[in-house]
Amino acid sequence: MSYIRRRIEAGTLKPGERLPSVRTLSETTSFSMVTVHHGYALLESEGIIEARPRAGFFVAARAPQARNFADTPSSRPGLSDAPILIDSLNFKVMSAWHSRDVEAFGAVYPSGDIFPRRRINQTLRQVLLRDPERASETDAPEGDPLLREIIAKRMAQRGVIVRQSDALVTGGGLQGLDICVGALTRPGDTVLVETPTFFPILDALRRRHLLALEIYSHPKNGIDPDQFAHLLAKNQVAACLLMPVNHYPTGVTYSEDTMRRVVQIASQRQIPIIENDMFGNLSYASEFTPSLKTFDTDGYVIQFSSFPGLAPSGYGISWIIGERYHSALLEQKFFTNLFGGDGPLQRAAAEFISKGYYERPLRNIRETLSKRMQQGLRLVTELFPKDCAISSPSGGFVCWVRGPHSFDAVAASRLALLDNISLAPGPMFSPAASFKNFIALNFSFDWTAERIGKLEKIASLIRSPVAALTA
Repeated sequence: MSYIRRRIEAGTLKPGERLPSVRTLSETTSFSMVTVHHGYALLESEGIIEARPRAGFFVAARAPQARNFADTPSSRPGLSDAPILIDSLNFKVMSAWHSRDVEAFGAVYPSGDIFPRRRINQTLRQVLLRDPERASETDAPEGDPLLREIIAKRMAQRGVIVRQSDALVTGGGLQGLDICVGALTRPGDTVLVETPTFFPILDALRRRHLLALEIYSHPKNGIDPDQFAHLLAKNQVAACLLMPVNHYPTGVTYSEDTMRRVVQIASQRQIPIIENDMFGNLSYASEFTPSLKTFDTDGYVIQFSSFPGLAPSGYGISWIIGERYHSALLEQKFFTNLFGGDGPLQRAAAEFISKGYYERPLRNIRETLSKRMQQGLRLVTELFPKDCAISSPSGGFVCWVRGPHSFDAVAASRLALLDNISLAPGPMFSPAASFKNFIALNFSFDWTAERIGKLEKIASLIRSPVAALTA
């Protein structure tokens, strides 16, 4: 409900003031009453408004505001304009996380408790029982036909018109990333990546012996199109890897103007953009947020995405759309997953979605993530030192926190493990291991008293940089 949000920000609706009724706002804006009520529910989940029994909705009293990043960086991180090699820091940090006892503030995927496990498992059992002979068959590399048709229809809802034959189903978001990178690059090539970036990307590039060229992604505005044009002009870039919607780890979504300009710049130079849209459907305000692919008229954007409301990451259902590069992607997928047996999962996913079981869980997931994120941001505002800066995610489940200049995030992450807390330190998100005083926090988990206590321990680590530095 950007209309109400803008009025509150402008001061024309003040704390404690009564909002228009659902019926009145529906008549004023021409939105349905269901849409207005849903919008009010989202604003309430964010703590912006509050519902009072038999009285209606009111602007909430002013709560402590998270200390967000400035609109423009006070100083751009010390990034190089030249490609660099990538270290294996991510494995060194992540290898210590694989324990059920570890509190997963550093987890790369959302909490498993938000997914409709029972329903999707039931659908999978039905598929296996109905056609047991197909369970072990190797499926066509393109993927299940019904699922590809569903993908094409859902793309249209985000303003992207593609054919069923353009969709390529893969065994997981990271497999989709690997297929895209493998199809478009050769060892020694340079790939432009955002920094901070979705850190599994860096490991995919390192394994393929690729060089990374960094472009700064601001925690409020994303990348600068002018800087993007400058880097493409100065370097020989084989492909760009960008995450413009619910960016991991900042949670920011590029403006539509930025998306449009970035696509135009890359298309003019005929440089492909690999768009990571894995969490694109997890926007708090709307499921169908525009993406780079929305503005792609020449086919230079290859998007890999997933069904984030379907099931936990272990089910591994995602897809790639890249019309111009379809043959190369298909060949890469064929040899990457020559004997792939995920056909039953694909058929179960297609049946689950086609029967209408998908939309309500996805809506519930988005609302749950929004509530948990807003509660997490309020706790961070209360508990963390005042000189920290905190991003305000538009969707997803991770926020980006800048600690004091003296804070050592890697050392703090090692100390946190002693208390069974995983942290994702800033250097993991940069090819050059920058952002030494930053951490990313996964706020998709339920806020129990124990979990709040763990967050208090993280706050104490940030307050005690000397202890972290001596770890």
